[in-house]
Amino acid sequence: MTGVWQDYVRRVLRLDEEEVELWRRIAGMVPADCGAVLQMMIQSEREEMEALRSLLREEGVCDPDERLRPPVCPPYPGYDPGYRPGYRPDYKHDPVLDPIPYTEKDKEGK
Repeated sequence: MTGVWQDYVRRVLRLDEEEVELWRRIAGMVPADCGAVLQMMIQSEREEMEALRSLLREEGVCDPDERLRPPVCPPYPGYDPGYRPGYRPDYKHDPVLDPIPYTEKDKEGK
């Protein structure tokens, strides 16, 4: 498997390895409670690195686990990709009812 994106992933892995080493040094110098937080960060970084390594080992098309894919739309009835929480689909800005001016024209009108 060769390609530009694989080279970029390898570069990210090298940077991550350097980052983990620096965090490990810092964790050894700080108080124990801060060190514990840094150790959790290091563990998270290692898990990310392992995921990147597995991506490089893939032979075929990258098809992540269905459980890990973000949903296309929220799983609520009536929500569509253009939905904004708190607003009806037919919502229009009403300067009388809405106190926040959104444009220069709205600011001038207030």
